[in-house]
Amino acid sequence: MHIRYKKTFTAGWSALEKRLLPSYVWTSDPLMFWRERILFLICFIAAVFGPIALVPSLLLSYREGLWIVILVDSLAYMAVVTILIARNASFAVRAMVLCFILYALGVSILFILGPGGAGYIWLFGASVLISTFIGLGAAIWTLVLNTIALLSVGVFIAYGNPEWILHVDNALEKWLVMAANFLLLNAFVTITTAFMLNGLVKALLKEQKISNSLRESEDKFRTIFDKASDGMLIADAITKKFLQGNAAICSMLGYTKEEIESLTINDINPPNDISHVLDEFKKQGKGEKAFAEDLQLLRKDGSIFYADIGSFPVIIGGVPCLVGIFRDITERKQADAEKMKLQTQLIQAQKMEAIGTLAGGIAHDFNNILTAVIGYTELAQMNFEAGSEIKEDLKEVLAASVRAKDLVDQILSFSRQTQKEQVPVQMRLIVKEALKLIRSSLPVTIDIRQSILSQSLVLSDPTQLHQIVMNLCTNAAHAMREKGGILEVVLTDVELDSAFCSTHAEIQPGTYQKLTVSDTGHGISADVMNQIFDPFFTTKPKNEGTGLGLSVVHGIVKDSGGTITVYSEPDLGTTFNLYFPIIKGRAEEKPEEHTILPTGTERILVVDDEKVITDILNKTLSNLGYTVEARTSSLETLALFKAMPDKFDLVITDMTMPQMTGDKLALELLKIRPDLPVILCTGFSQNITKEKAKTMGIKAFLMKPLLIKEMAHTIRKVLDKAKESTQAKR
Repeated sequence: MHIRYKKTFTAGWSALEKRLLPSYVWTSDPLMFWRERILFLICFIAAVFGPIALVPSLLLSYREGLWIVILVDSLAYMAVVTILIARNASFAVRAMVLCFILYALGVSILFILGPGGAGYIWLFGASVLISTFIGLGAAIWTLVLNTIALLSVGVFIAYGNPEWILHVDNALEKWLVMAANFLLLNAFVTITTAFMLNGLVKALLKEQKISNSLRESEDKFRTIFDKASDGMLIADAITKKFLQGNAAICSMLGYTKEEIESLTINDINPPNDISHVLDEFKKQGKGEKAFAEDLQLLRKDGSIFYADIGSFPVIIGGVPCLVGIFRDITERKQADAEKMKLQTQLIQAQKMEAIGTLAGGIAHDFNNILTAVIGYTELAQMNFEAGSEIKEDLKEVLAASVRAKDLVDQILSFSRQTQKEQVPVQMRLIVKEALKLIRSSLPVTIDIRQSILSQSLVLSDPTQLHQIVMNLCTNAAHAMREKGGILEVVLTDVELDSAFCSTHAEIQPGTYQKLTVSDTGHGISADVMNQIFDPFFTTKPKNEGTGLGLSVVHGIVKDSGGTITVYSEPDLGTTFNLYFPIIKGRAEEKPEEHTILPTGTERILVVDDEKVITDILNKTLSNLGYTVEARTSSLETLALFKAMPDKFDLVITDMTMPQMTGDKLALELLKIRPDLPVILCTGFSQNITKEKAKTMGIKAFLMKPLLIKEMAHTIRKVLDKAKESTQAKR
């Protein structure tokens, strides 16, 4: 009950003070705050409780006819009430008025009533208040005034003989003793109070200076703390609870400052890193500094970022704390990862360049070898009847040689050593042909399902499109070879909108032909999905895959202006979707298949630095009815032709030869005889292309290894055009 009343009184008094005290009091310095409250308290007590003493005094004065006392007391009371009400007046004015009232009241009572009226008590109070409200200088002047007032009363006693001393013996002597003691005591209290207040003022000023300095330091720290670009956290070293965090760390972690202060280190560190962090805390608890690189941190949304963290121990308010400085290095790590990726790509590009150089280096020799294998195989086939066992065996040799030829073409194409000619092509025919070919090589446990609906045209190389279908179907079959499954191939037309193309920047919205190859095999795991198109990456066992298949597919699709997507789930299969832009036009007609080789009686000069190839060409062309003369030296060939320029109807020359290359030899021959038909053959050359050969006047361009069918038709076509040109000139 007592506590409740005390709280009620305190609340009521505070409300009264706020109502009656000037508004500036609550923001002023402590000394002025307490001076105002003392002034208010004195005036309030005087106004409320003053009548208790004032009324009896007035009645007594009225009975005794002391009207001057009644007047002085009444004026003093009204002045006190006025000071209490006039709170907007300055403190100095109100304080001086109060002190003057007390002083005037004391002096008046001394002269009117003498020592019995206790006027000296009012003088004493006035001097103490003056020293309290105004200071030491005013207190000393008050003592001087009190001395004058008391001496004046002594003079009044000596010469005025007031009524209140008529019955007092030795009144003057007694008064002087009392006045001396009063002044001494008054001096003690007044000067001591003034000195104490002066000391308080100096202490207050010093405290304010220190406080201002501390505030400035705190403001500087706060500014540095809040404006620092690095995140900063202050944590309790014992509880691991965060005490404070700056704006940067809040931004990094995604929390507000209030939320930060409710977290611990466990809340911002992944579980797999927390043991390492606790070890660092133990070090710092021993007063050691610590630094951690590439530390993972958890954001509020659960995402992870990386930071370098430096920390050191401090004592704040007697509590051991740790200050951590966080630098977000996520962008740097991403840049490092991108740099590593670019370095890997550079190494891969250098590897591909090396492969291309190697492929180009061996292509000529390898194709010459294949030319010999294919040539002698075809010659041998001519000596056996159809259906014979040996001829069938030779057919397999020829097929293997053609596959070897395609493998070289694939390597050269992948390493960008050869450029394929893109023509309008109807993909449905190629897909059907490839599926027929692959059907014979798949086990019966794999069911092939096809839905070839599109008849549109795309611009690409037919051989490369065939290669795409073969590669994807072969990979699908490999994924199902153990358990079997379904291989599905679908060809349709689709309309790709901007939403799809926004995630595939390499293509534009429009109509595309979509080739889908899907299987029900073991699928592709997520950890290797981003690598499947990388050159030389393969999940197949050693000696079962080169890692080039999907890389080649990816490159062909990109070169055709399309894109490729893949979706796979482990044990549920894989689906590849290839998109090729549809074009308008007609598909290139395939040359009519001829079972009978064209023949002739013309004279042909053959030159190749490989004797085995000149022998094959000699035998092959002789079997076709031509008269053949072969040479293995380009310089000997040029000399022979200069001697007999009209002896030959056609020249077939290899490209890569010592002393003089085939293209230079052709130019020299054409200088001698501009109408001479020349066929240029090559296993590989970076210096000559079909288009370049044509601009030089060369009539045909054949790639090794040479097939009898292709060579026979080309020779006949070139000779017939030459005859037509000669007849037209005549």
